[in-house]
Amino acid sequence: MERLEMIPYILLALSIVVEITPIKINPLSRLLKWVGKQVNGELMSRLTNLEIKVDNNEKDRIRHEIFTFANNLRNGKRIYTYEEFQHIFELNEKYKNMGGNGQIKIEMKYIQSEYLKLGGR
Repeated sequence: MERLEMIPYILLALSIVVEITPIKINPLSRLLKWVGKQVNGELMSRLTNLEIKVDNNEKDRIRHEIFTFANNLRNGKRIYTYEEFQHIFELNEKYKNMGGNGQIKIEMKYIQSEYLKLGGR
């Protein structure tokens, strides 16, 4: 092969290995990204499902803590501090931000009214 005939092959080989910034063509990067998605697709799906389960468990935990707090207030089982009320208010905000379904609205209204009775702000 003559030298001039080899130039296109050399350029092709270099384009696979070298990425030139102004020219956004890099077949190797695109190929590796595609292969990565194919290989990790199932793992990403399982990770997404795990995240959903963790969020649901956290919402359940928060809802239970708020119900328990309101129940203890109603039954006079203990006296709560302002900091404990603040903690419940923060949990309620977290619950709402996580997409909580509003099951605890009545309990939160009761907790807020008891907080105001204690001289809360």
